[in-house]
Amino acid sequence: MRIYAVADIHSNKDKIELIKDTIRQFQPDVLVIAGDITNHFNPEPLIEQISRLPIHILAICGNTDSNKVEKLLTKYSNLFSLHLNKKIVNSIDFVGLNGTIPIPFYSKICFGEEQMLNKIEHLITKDTVLVVHPPPRNILDEAFGIFHAGSKNLYDMVLKLEPKILICGHIHEQTGTAILGKTHVVNCSIGRKGAGAIIEYEKDSTPIISILI
Repeated sequence: MRIYAVADIHSNKDKIELIKDTIRQFQPDVLVIAGDITNHFNPEPLIEQISRLPIHILAICGNTDSNKVEKLLTKYSNLFSLHLNKKIVNSIDFVGLNGTIPIPFYSKICFGEEQMLNKIEHLITKDTVLVVHPPPRNILDEAFGIFHAGSKNLYDMVLKLEPKILICGHIHEQTGTAILGKTHVVNCSIGRKGAGAIIEYEKDSTPIISILI
């Protein structure tokens, strides 16, 4: 299965064209958007534009997405909100959670880390692709080259449950891959540069991850 993952579009129409070109080039089976789809205002035109992409889309909301974005994700047949949900695509489980911790960035959708993460624990297996907006603490989370802005509770949960892949974004300058325990962490942000990540993954196999520069 070929997964195309991006985050941090921030209502940038040029980023949508980049995504469209990448879909045309790599022909992925599914597009995963790991939050910050829009900016802080008027999300409808951007979500409508995304809905025209010729692919099934799984998405969560990030800190710049309003609650209205969550409602818009249910409006179009090829969009699916992963928030507190599990979606099976080609025998692969995808599980997601909206929002981010409220610091150091302003967030329209915040989660009390431990409480919200507890709500998805029962959905996660060792083959799961987990989709959240922030990275785990100390993993691809260094903001502005100064401090670590990831989630400590997410870090602990990943070590405990060992999902196969964690897809995230949020820290634009930390696009890349890392290993946390037995989990492949992918920061697929396109907020600063690059075109996201292509992930080749079949159940019971090791993912092959390519960051698109």
